[in-house]
Amino acid sequence: MTYALVHLLGDDATTEAGRLVEHLQTQRAPLRTWASEAPPHHEVASTLADGRPQGSAPTAVCIGHGSPRGVGPTPNRVWADANDLGTIFRDGRLYAYACNTAGSIDSLAARTVRAGVRIFVGHGTTIRAPLAPEQQEMVESVAGAAIIAFIDGQDDEQALIRAIDDAALEIIPDGTPLDFAACRDVPNNWTQRRLFDALASSLYVHRRSSLVKDESPSE
Repeated sequence: MTYALVHLLGDDATTEAGRLVEHLQTQRAPLRTWASEAPPHHEVASTLADGRPQGSAPTAVCIGHGSPRGVGPTPNRVWADANDLGTIFRDGRLYAYACNTAGSIDSLAARTVRAGVRIFVGHGTTIRAPLAPEQQEMVESVAGAAIIAFIDGQDDEQALIRAIDDAALEIIPDGTPLDFAACRDVPNNWTQRRLFDALASSLYVHRRSSLVKDESPSE
């Protein structure tokens, strides 16, 4: 499935996400990638409209900072709010790899669906942990597993969560002793597992047909 990739660059955190962007580009070549603070809305919208196969929903991945106000290059700057996203990605599928975008009827995801997006996949909490640069490749493979499944057409919530879990288990097998007393600033299996658990437990899929979803923990 074709897709567009929007990488909102504005600070150290979004720069670090460049490794994930490169991983996605290698695994699934996008129609086009924007890597800047504020890609023109009309360019993204027209690329999706012109590039999608006939009869399919436009698909996009947006990587940046998130909040109930919108997504952007930094926590305090919004590139697109719910109405903007509803226009840019109208009738499409959007995965926002960004913190605090989904999970309730008042979330950015729910409001974006009401504004015109067909499916919005997002995360309901912070999805960053203090891993050293050389360990960020773990984030690529684990976070990327769900995003790649989404690009390939999967938007069932439990299936995307399983993709994260399966990828995490390849890196930190079940039963690995975790040092819960370790310093938060020292990368270790605890911070890795924390991040991977956060990715899975915070993932939500909002659909046009059902804005209210079960927010109970997934088994």
